[in-house]
Amino acid sequence: MTGTKRYRSDALRSLHEVAEDLDAVGAIDKATMRDFDVSCLTPAEPLASLPRCAPS
Repeated sequence: MTGTKRYRSDALRSLHEVAEDLDAVGAIDKATMRDFDVSCLTPAEPLASLPRCAPS
C-alpha cells in the first residue's frame, strides 16, 4: 500500500498491524483483511478536482 496509513485509534493501529502479520503468513484471507482495513483505517479523503484547460 502506498502512502501513509491513518488509523482511527492507537488500539486499532495495533490490531491492524497484527492482522497484517496474519495476512502475510496466510492465516487470514484477503476478504478478512479488507474488513480489518475498513474497521481500523480512516476513510480516504476525496481528491479535489483540478480546473480543466480548454483545448487549443
